[in-house]
Amino acid sequence: MTRIQHRRGTTAEWTAADPVLAAGELGFETDTGRHKIGEGTARWSTLPYFLAENALSTWAEDQDRLLARVAPIRVSRRADRVLTNTAVGFVDWNNIGRIEQTTERKAGAGSVAIITPDGSADMAIALREFDPVDMSSQHLKIWLRVSSWGDLGRAQIRVHSTYNDFFYLNVGDRLARPARVDGEWVELVLPRSAFDSRQGSPAWGSVTCLALTAWSPVGTSVTVLANEAVLIPDAAAGVVTLSFDDGWASQFRAAQIMDEHGWPGTAYVIENRIGTDGYLTAAQVDDLHDRGWDIGGHDSVPLRGLTDEQLLDRVSRSAQWLRQRNYRGRQHYAYPNGSVDDRVVGVVRRYFATGRTIDPMNQSLSWVQEHRLAGVSVYAEQDDAEVRGLVDAAVANGEWANIVFHKIGDEGDDISWTEARFRAFLEYVAGSGATVQPVGAVL
Repeated sequence: MTRIQHRRGTTAEWTAADPVLAAGELGFETDTGRHKIGEGTARWSTLPYFLAENALSTWAEDQDRLLARVAPIRVSRRADRVLTNTAVGFVDWNNIGRIEQTTERKAGAGSVAIITPDGSADMAIALREFDPVDMSSQHLKIWLRVSSWGDLGRAQIRVHSTYNDFFYLNVGDRLARPARVDGEWVELVLPRSAFDSRQGSPAWGSVTCLALTAWSPVGTSVTVLANEAVLIPDAAAGVVTLSFDDGWASQFRAAQIMDEHGWPGTAYVIENRIGTDGYLTAAQVDDLHDRGWDIGGHDSVPLRGLTDEQLLDRVSRSAQWLRQRNYRGRQHYAYPNGSVDDRVVGVVRRYFATGRTIDPMNQSLSWVQEHRLAGVSVYAEQDDAEVRGLVDAAVANGEWANIVFHKIGDEGDDISWTEARFRAFLEYVAGSGATVQPVGAVL
């Protein structure tokens, strides 16, 4: 009788070796009973566990019973009033493309549609005037839907005090590319610091109109829907969160430096990299938790590219690993590479109370999007003044600056901040008067 034996080893042995399985080759974990099937190029750590289709629903139900008891986090959603009705009253400012009022909506009565011309790259502008509104202590919330992000040249949201004096926001600069989904509504909660001034200092005390603009390259036409422009009040005080992605080994040194200020951070760790070369050890992760840090979930594979089965497997395994260790912060997750859409949120919400993006802006503390938290990733080439400006805006406007680091040290790559630079930044934060809290404490 022919005997067939598959490659086998414990979970730790597979993680340490991290081999590439040949196409169709099966690898078996002797301590868990799970297995993976190779496809010829991917390493063990990136392959999903194999799930027979007829076993998936039972497995998912078991996981839900085990993990989905996510303790609720009390988040704020405090609107002040509607800035302007998007269902009526917008005019085509420069007669380029088409401006239409539509009953399509995510909320409210309807939307304004900006349709770019396919015969030119000129800008279509929808504008609505209203009585002066004081936005000096308000943020703006609005829903957007774009038919084709790949064809969109640029879309802007503008608020005016006069036609020539306006404050604008390039949507693509504030919504990370991995979070842009064709035809899917996205809720943008935009603090004042997210806007730039066309000239001088923004006159937020007397806003008289809202404009929405879009253009696309010649030969393409894109439809942008804008829905339900709402004002959100400032919070009483701003907050800074120091977050760290991936679980790099140098983050333990960052924790020692932060201890000098008495500040805990939030570490989003990739569980199957813990204890491998260049990453935190299990003992160090335990130590961070004992120092008051939040330990949240993360991954190395962008989630939008996974099948439903793969997505469910990876997210639930991360949640299970955190809960088995009873880590503070186990309710929080960071989307790898900021890759998120409604399908991903639907799965992450089953196992985590929050999900963090890499949308590069501060966020409101008065209207918290718990599964679309913003997080500004900082890199070696960034100007220190830009990062410090996030802190200044948080203090001035009652915003939440969630600043995301990777490596702290002299490693010389594009995700490293030197220890001297990190120390100087912490001194700046200390002098700003900002409150510094991990994600769980903020919420």
